Amino acid sequence: MRAIAFLAPINTLSGLLIVLFVTNGCNKLSDYDRESIQQALNDSTFHATQTWNVTMDILQDGQRFIRINSPYATTAETPEGGETTLDGPLRIEVRDSLGATQTLVTADKAIYQNRKGSFFLKGNVEVTTDNNQVLRSEELTWFQQERTIYTEAPVTLITARDSLTGSGLSGDDQLLEYTIHQVTGRFTLD
Repeated sequence: MRAIAFLAPINTLSGLLIVLFVTNGCNKLSDYDRESIQQALNDSTFHATQTWNVTMDILQDGQRFIRINSPYATTAETPEGGETTLDGPLRIEVRDSLGATQTLVTADKAIYQNRKGSFFLKGNVEVTTDNNQVLRSEELTWFQQERTIYTEAPVTLITARDSLTGSGLSGDDQLLEYTIHQVTGRFTLD
């Protein structure tokens, strides 16, 4: 007979707790037991970090695509993926392939889900493009990979010629093509 010991890390709010499982048996572990132990280890894998004065760069094709500045961020890693909450005042610069800023985004808060590549922006959201369009809303979701934005909240879009308001918007993140729902405001048709 031999004893088999397993160490299972369990993260708590105050730190890491290691739990020791000891089993006695004459036989080797079954596949079911091995899978059960691995699942218990996977379920307990969670950690969080806090960071102050954050400058975060997100690369695409080896080049800096996004630069984020935030006074405070928390990141939680789980088996489902990572989520970073950035507190504002928040500044996000979206850059072109030459490194020039295409779009500037400011907000009170953002939640970034790294597996989805999406940002949920909340509170005093303002998007300014390099062609001087300004979008304002209280919340906005940006899908980084698709380069699209979406909200159901009230929006105001200011261009050189027009000022539109409405409830809801979907379109590309450079505001070249977009749809505003329930539109009101002043605009010029060519």
